[in-house]
Amino acid sequence: MVDGYNFSDPLTDRELEILGLKVKRHSNQEIADAVHLSRNTVRWYVSQIYSKLHVTNRKQLKHRAQELGLLADRPPSPQPINNNLPNYLTSFIGRKSEITDIVERLKTTRLLTLSGAGGTGKTRLALKIADAIQADFQDGVFFVDLAPLTDGMTVANAIADVLGVVENADEPIEESLKRALQNRHSLLVLDNFEHVLSASKLVAELLQVSLELSVLVTSREALHLYGEHEFSVQPLNLPDDTQQLTLEQLSQFEAIQLFAQRATAVSKTFQINADNIVTI
Repeated sequence: MVDGYNFSDPLTDRELEILGLKVKRHSNQEIADAVHLSRNTVRWYVSQIYSKLHVTNRKQLKHRAQELGLLADRPPSPQPINNNLPNYLTSFIGRKSEITDIVERLKTTRLLTLSGAGGTGKTRLALKIADAIQADFQDGVFFVDLAPLTDGMTVANAIADVLGVVENADEPIEESLKRALQNRHSLLVLDNFEHVLSASKLVAELLQVSLELSVLVTSREALHLYGEHEFSVQPLNLPDDTQQLTLEQLSQFEAIQLFAQRATAVSKTFQINADNIVTI
């Protein structure tokens, strides 16, 4: 311990970052905008810093920080990620018209739900769309996997984890999340929402407080919110049993192309031929 500063309980990296901004006379709101936290969260951090350094005002804070060498040049904090979209090892097949349609719809609607039965490719389609339009969202595109959740009360935490919003004891995580998104032009991709339909209210509240936020949802059923646009995702197209088509024509159907892609991944020698096309 040196003059009341306990080195066994030092300032964290986040506290040092906020300390550096505070001594430069930035307001709590300016700091919140800079580090992507809510103003209340920043206020809580500042109180922790004052307590650890045993000071009561900004002048004392600056003097104390200089005395302890806490304002020495530090490597810049990493920039927040602008998206967390997962990478796939397989190529995307088909749905060109659907992608075009949905991208156009997202220009005029802020809540769009891709609905459909399980296994129709809703998640992969949503990610393809998100990747195609991420340049339109200056504050990022973020994918939130809700499949592991069973309680709608945990959705706010899941979104906050992805966005890097820190929970604190001063306010509910839902309020911290709203503050963090309030001025951000972002797209949230909420996947497998059918598990947590009770969280629909949270989605509505986020859209209400952040006028530049858009949400793309995948779900087996709609959220039934005001302003929601629903797009029904159908299985990839297949030939009609009554059609008399050549092998080459049959190979152009998207569902058959997807099957061939997956089969080739298992067996490099696999090929579609006259002997297996009917079974496929």
